[in-house]
Amino acid sequence: GVVGHVHGRADEARFNEPRDVAVAPDGTIYVADTGNHVIRKITPDGIVSTLNALSDRVVEIFPGYAVDAGDFRDGPLDEAKFNEPYALEWDRKGNLYVSDSGNHLIRYVDLAAGRVSTVAGTVRRDMYAEGALYAAGAYADGAARQAGFHFPKGLAATDDGGLVIADSLNHTVRFLHDGTVTTLAGSMRAEHGFADGVNGRNLLHHPTDVAVAGGNLLIADAYNQRIRTFSLYVLPEGAERDGI
Repeated sequence: GVVGHVHGRADEARFNEPRDVAVAPDGTIYVADTGNHVIRKITPDGIVSTLNALSDRVVEIFPGYAVDAGDFRDGPLDEAKFNEPYALEWDRKGNLYVSDSGNHLIRYVDLAAGRVSTVAGTVRRDMYAEGALYAAGAYADGAARQAGFHFPKGLAATDDGGLVIADSLNHTVRFLHDGTVTTLAGSMRAEHGFADGVNGRNLLHHPTDVAVAGGNLLIADAYNQRIRTFSLYVLPEGAERDGI
């Protein structure tokens, strides 16, 4: 393909680094069109459209060289803005979670209501420092709207209504559930490396995707060149939990 942003027939449409897709039961395909900072829609009859507003923010990254940059806005879907949306995941209501990687947020697209909201991550009054392509990343667990992420990427929904997040540059896997974000795997100091073991001792290096498979979680641990498995710790048979 050729880089661009073109609507219409699928064989004539243009994208810019599309990273992920989510397919609805009726065959409609939703696309995280990362380089264009938008969510695209492909109907079963092959018509491509854009759901949210294009960013008009331009950043001069060094003298004489400017690039189109993403932006941030919640609200009506056709006015909402993203900064390098990376992954899409359905919830149980048929709406979409979006890892808004350049804003370090988890956003929610209510397709029925036509609205976008932020469900996890910190929204600041001034999202971007002068001349910055991206918002400032952070690391923090706790209440979802005060949590910190650093380029969140792959997403996976769980049967209990939670969302698993590959928090790539924090080198962790996070879990959003009931308005709270916790760390499942990786260093709580955002250190990278390779180590198996229990929580607080295992290490990842730039996890990019996650998937729920049965009772386990699979992690694409990109810079370690491995597929890792996370499962809840089970005490050996006959062992007693201290203090319980």
